[in-house]
Amino acid sequence: MKLVLITLLLSLNVDVSAMDIPPAYREAARTAGVPADIFYAITLQESQAPISSTKHRPWPWTLNIAGKGRYYRTQKDALRALEHYIASGKCNVDIGLGQIHWCAHAKSFPEGPAQALHPLKNLAYAAQVLKSEHKTVIRKKLGSNSWWVAVGRYHAPNNVKLAKAYRMRVYKKWLRLKGGNYV
Repeated sequence: MKLVLITLLLSLNVDVSAMDIPPAYREAARTAGVPADIFYAITLQESQAPISSTKHRPWPWTLNIAGKGRYYRTQKDALRALEHYIASGKCNVDIGLGQIHWCAHAKSFPEGPAQALHPLKNLAYAAQVLKSEHKTVIRKKLGSNSWWVAVGRYHAPNNVKLAKAYRMRVYKKWLRLKGGNYV
């Protein structure tokens, strides 16, 4: 089991060149029915951390606690901080690769914060959130470029201005990915 987890974690942080999306991201996107390239760009926006002076990757042990991003070295360290924060009666924390907001999504993780922090479960859930927002865009006819409108709603479903700004940040990351500039 440890070997499987180590292999999966390594696949989360492989170098990416010109749209070479790591397997774990591709699988989450495929299962949810969302574009893998856009989904990976979202995770870069949400949890990117430098792995060298020129390379960035989504980092699984990322928490945004009350608006401040924190990057933990290990899952154990991140989980300890997450559980401590939640035990204090607060829920304003974004978790993991997809920065799942605990206040809004805690009920979707019946096993608790550790489930939300688990990289593959976090990716699967984040991809489903994007898919759900895309369905909303289609149903409400919110724009002709429905995937990009859904990207904005992933971050701010009820604030058009914040959604647009977020969408542009993700779009810039996507363009860099498309050109192979994230490696």
